[in-house]
This record gives sequence, C-alpha cells and structure tokens, in this order.
Amino acid sequence: MLPALTASANRPLRRGLFWAGLAALALVQLVALWALCNQQVSAAQVRQSNTRMENLVLADCLRHVPNATLATCSGRLSPDADRSGATVPVSYTFN
Repeated sequence: MLPALTASANRPLRRGLFWAGLAALALVQLVALWALCNQQVSAAQVRQSNTRMENLVLADCLRHVPNATLATCSGRLSPDADRSGATVPVSYTFN
C-alpha cells in the first residue's frame, strides 16, 4: 500500500522534471545554434572583407604599376599561392 502511495505522489514531480529537462535541452540547443550561426556570419564577413581588400589591391596594382597585367598583379597579391594549394594547375591538352 505504501509503495503505491509514494509512486502516485512522485508521478507529478517526475512529469514536471521531465518537461523541465526537455525545456532546458531545447534551450541549450537553441543557444548552440545561435552560437554556430553567429560564428558562421562572422567568418563570412571576414571572407567578404578580405575579398574586397584583394580587389582593391588588384585594382591599385593595375592602375599604378606600369605594364601590369592581371597575372603579374595576382602574383604580387599572393606570391605563395602556388605552394599553398590555392591554385590548381590546369592542362589544356586533350587526349
């Protein structure tokens, strides 16, 4: 008789704890999603500002360096691009 009484008394408490735990889990997941999105937006803004700066440097090189071409200015912009793996060698020979 006594175990049945304590089991029925604990049922609302367990149900409340379950919903509180579920709400806390959902809140933690929302905060994690916000942090992830915030970091991704920050990274995208950095990439965008780097791209703008590279475009400005390239335009400045083309404007102020005599006999400059896109290839020479791009080489000045990132001289170690070939070693970093940023460029992929292309072969135009067809077999």
